[in-house]
Amino acid sequence: IWKTSDDFKPLPQILREMPPAQLDELLESVMAILVHLKWGTVEGLIDHVMKDIPLKKAITDELKRSVKTLS
Repeated sequence: IWKTSDDFKPLPQILREMPPAQLDELLESVMAILVHLKWGTVEGLIDHVMKDIPLKKAITDELKRSVKTLS
């Protein structure tokens, strides 16, 4: 979907265009990664993920996997 600059789409647009079933699958897989975390706010969650490199990589890998299946 975003292999060249001619057909680049930002991630928010890709997520908006993703079929509902695939978006649900992505949400479930990311939530499985985050299930062990304790967080009270979205800001707290983002802060924690950004500081935890293995966690950030796991989420990024899930996003890449989901986007790759669209192409």
